Amino acid sequence: MRACVDCLRMAQLLGELTPALDRPAGRVPHVLALGPEELAFAVNGPRGPRARTLGRSDDDLLSGADRDRRALGVEAVCRHHPDYPARLLDLGDPPAVLHVLGGIDRLRRVLGPRLDGPAVGMVGARRPPEDALRIARRFAEAVARGGITVVSGMAFGVDEASHEGALAAGSPGGEGPVEGRRRPGGTVAVLAAGVERATPARLRHLYERIAADGVVVGELPPGATPRRWSFPARNRLIAALGDGLVVVAAGRGSGSLRSVEHARDLDRPVGIVPGSVLDPRYAGGHDVLRGADLLAGEDDEGRVLTRAIVEPDDVRAMLHADRLRLRFALGDADGAGATAIAALPPIPPADPLSGLEGGARDIAERLLAGPRTIESLIAESDPATILAGLGALEADGRLRRSLGGELRLVEAPRGAGSAVGEGSQGGPSRGGPAR
Repeated sequence: MRACVDCLRMAQLLGELTPALDRPAGRVPHVLALGPEELAFAVNGPRGPRARTLGRSDDDLLSGADRDRRALGVEAVCRHHPDYPARLLDLGDPPAVLHVLGGIDRLRRVLGPRLDGPAVGMVGARRPPEDALRIARRFAEAVARGGITVVSGMAFGVDEASHEGALAAGSPGGEGPVEGRRRPGGTVAVLAAGVERATPARLRHLYERIAADGVVVGELPPGATPRRWSFPARNRLIAALGDGLVVVAAGRGSGSLRSVEHARDLDRPVGIVPGSVLDPRYAGGHDVLRGADLLAGEDDEGRVLTRAIVEPDDVRAMLHADRLRLRFALGDADGAGATAIAALPPIPPADPLSGLEGGARDIAERLLAGPRTIESLIAESDPATILAGLGALEADGRLRRSLGGELRLVEAPRGAGSAVGEGSQGGPSRGGPAR
């Protein structure tokens, strides 16, 4: 057993009080730092019913955790155990228990033996622009191929695309380098409900892929349902589990900006992927870049807290710089804490033509510059080669013909074996519960 009875009581109490925590009296997230008796009093008040969990015996709590492990594959590890991820202890209100689907060994497979391998949180809007979804998939795949774990919340939109991209990079299960490179970083899904079932349910296929090739974790015990308060509470775990945070697209008022605030509180660097200044769905991220409101661009020592992310390697550079700063600030002259990221080779730019070869790739490179006609392409190359390449592109779903006869290159369909998520299913961003 990796969880003490006091922490199990706190976790079960949180699950019991989940519906009531949506009430203003709950004052989430401040109440998450309270003890069990104080939490129950803060939520239910002096005249409210006594929480059932407070009366459960120690043996009942311990045997319940063991049943969850055997029946559901959910292992509980508390903040007093050495197998608890140390990054979470940076929080002022770390979860009493982290619930891990598949157990702590699966978490080690993704985050490394000491649970401190390079990792980055990736968040964004649930209904982002289509180009933000493409960016999230490509960047997450490139970053994961570079050995950095992608942490996100399995929400619709940017979260979903980030997990898909990381999964496309391959499983982190092996030890040592893969084909001369570091093994893939993999992905961690942080849920706002019990980890034994997909939340949201329409992302079950993605959940099953993460459960098989990544890892699913959460603060709430099995059986807990998502509530309004649990999404922003989940965001603090995403910020804490990474060495930094990347926001792909966020409008003003987006829940993703709460993740930025958590990253600030944790002294984690933040990267913003810029978008169109005419699109309000990027405006919140642009505000962060400009240092608007309380999200200042520099700290008192002049250290840059926020930077633009335009290539996947910018993520590695951001994480490496912050790890070096942290180690030197603690007086470790050799910078040992940064070696994991320093040893990572530069991450190449995301390839928009990943999966295409031969004549199909040659034509796709020309179409990247803009629409073309068949006649203009044939005028530059052998007709048979052009027609064969166009046929291959069309078979892959990468070609669109306009009524005027122009050919356009389109994003690979999700589910195709390409950079947008090999084996993934589903459509563009969909609605779902609030972040």
